[in-house]
Amino acid sequence: MIFIAKYKNIYSLEQKHFKFIRDKSFGGFYERESKQNKIFYYVELVKYIFLDENSPFKTFQPNNLFIITWETILFCFLLFLVFYIPLQVCFSFQNIYIETSTMQNFMKLAPYLLTLDMLININTAYYDKGITINNRQQIIVKYLMFKFWIDIITIVSFIFQSQYKLLFLLRLVQVKHLINKLDENYQIQYKMPITFQLQKLLLVVLLVSHMCACGFHFILKYSTEEQNTWIKNINAENTDWKERYINSLYFSFTTMITVGFGDIVPKNVNEKIYVIIVQVISCGIFAYVVNCIGSIFSDIARKNAEFKQQKYEITDYMLRRNITKDTQMRVIKYLEYIHISSDVGHMKGYNILNLVSKRLRDNIYKEYYGDILQNFKIFSRKFSKDFLKQFSIHIREFTLGPGEVLFNQGELDQRMFFIQNGDIELYIDLQENARQDIILNTLKVFFFLLYIYLYFLFLKSGDYFGQDRFFVHEECKYSARSVNVTQLVFWNFEDFLNIIKQFPNDYVYIQIIIFNILYYFSKKEIFCSFKEKINSKDEMLDINCNSCGKFNHQIINCPLLHYDIDKDVHLKRYMHSIPQERKQNKNQFIQKKYKTLKNYSKIKRKFKLFQKYNKIKEQNQCKLRKLRLKLAE
Repeated sequence: MIFIAKYKNIYSLEQKHFKFIRDKSFGGFYERESKQNKIFYYVELVKYIFLDENSPFKTFQPNNLFIITWETILFCFLLFLVFYIPLQVCFSFQNIYIETSTMQNFMKLAPYLLTLDMLININTAYYDKGITINNRQQIIVKYLMFKFWIDIITIVSFIFQSQYKLLFLLRLVQVKHLINKLDENYQIQYKMPITFQLQKLLLVVLLVSHMCACGFHFILKYSTEEQNTWIKNINAENTDWKERYINSLYFSFTTMITVGFGDIVPKNVNEKIYVIIVQVISCGIFAYVVNCIGSIFSDIARKNAEFKQQKYEITDYMLRRNITKDTQMRVIKYLEYIHISSDVGHMKGYNILNLVSKRLRDNIYKEYYGDILQNFKIFSRKFSKDFLKQFSIHIREFTLGPGEVLFNQGELDQRMFFIQNGDIELYIDLQENARQDIILNTLKVFFFLLYIYLYFLFLKSGDYFGQDRFFVHEECKYSARSVNVTQLVFWNFEDFLNIIKQFPNDYVYIQIIIFNILYYFSKKEIFCSFKEKINSKDEMLDINCNSCGKFNHQIINCPLLHYDIDKDVHLKRYMHSIPQERKQNKNQFIQKKYKTLKNYSKIKRKFKLFQKYNKIKEQNQCKLRKLRLKLAE
């Protein structure tokens, strides 16, 4: 029975069976089912691509280079359309404005670019309460709540060839958002705050004036031929669209700044109603712009007043304590330099980080200071990444003023420094007597030039220094001071040691490094095999000479700058005698006779020159021998 029921079931038949019996009534069921299966397949595919977390198509990050580039292009594109579309709509009636073929093709391209922007928006993550949201479902829901409707309305508006195109002005909301995004990405307001604010205000004034001018011309469309209009009043009916636009823009600016010369005025009811509305809007915007400009300049005046007050207070303080005039001027000039350079804001931002949650603050430290440690070979090659991330939290920074001393020669300072911004000058303090000897002794002019070179050795932004004494308790071999306002990042050996104890493998390695440094240099004879592997402590710590770039010495004893002789080799050179073996050479040629008496005067003159030359040569050799012995001592 089961076997018979199986064959009597109509659903057991396939589509080929219905073709054999030519049944067209039930056979369409499979076609409908296959179409439904295809639709279901594509729906599931779209869900997998856009909504599944395991989708190979990941969302774009908000600060991705592609997104930043796209937003820059989109901003320029939207800004152009915001100015162009009102001009096209308001001057196109009566064939006043005829669009060129290039602009027609460009306007056909606009809907496709805006549609592409929609696809990018639903695939771009966003920030919510400081957290990056990468879930596409949440991204799409947020997009559908507001921005989707503006996008779809503005795209549909391109279908119409009438005033409905003005719906594109809803994109002004997106233009404002893009300005803020570009400011965040390119740090425009940080680099030039006053210029950026004035440019935004200028853009607002130009945009409002342009809109009002286009509307003032568009109102002519609703005026009858019998009515008197503003364009008839100035006899400009037969002019082209460019002259009409200039007249409209002229009226818009004079209305906005409340001047109103009276040469262009509304003549009928429609124009008067429009001008009333424009005056209310433009006067409010103009007042806002003037107020913002006043705020900008008042802020500048406030900062200057604060600086003058600081100068007055510090001058009064120094006068009451009988500080010398020279010191007073140096202090005042230093304050002026800080005020002009505006570098104090860097440390204010560093202090503001204390208001952020510890987790976010640690993430900032790990991201920035961690990169600094990774770029330093001894840390990136020798220590684990987990240790470097943990240690980066304890790195700090500070700012030095021009000429401020960081440390002096002979001090104990177990800090390692990284120059974030500015310049550091390394110099050697020579004794006064030594300086006088250098200047007075003409035989040592080379050493005087060497002193000048050493005295003006600079480290620039991105350089490290201080690693030669970081792992060992040594005195500073040179002094350091800032050339200008310098921002330094530094870390202490105590913090380094406390953190590295939490990582056993790294702690064992740092003990080996310190052991090798201390015992290798105190017992060179015992650790001679170690010397073959590592040239010096400087090479182990990735410290190269600032003069020649080699790792087996520092600039304080660089052989290119300092005369350093090897005494053993120098003494053996004079103590060791070189045997001279003389060979008897037989003349292969017959010597020709020389007429001595005939050339007597010539021979006498050459002989005197020969005697004089030998005498000078002996004197020079004697002086050179004495100088070498003196230097060897």
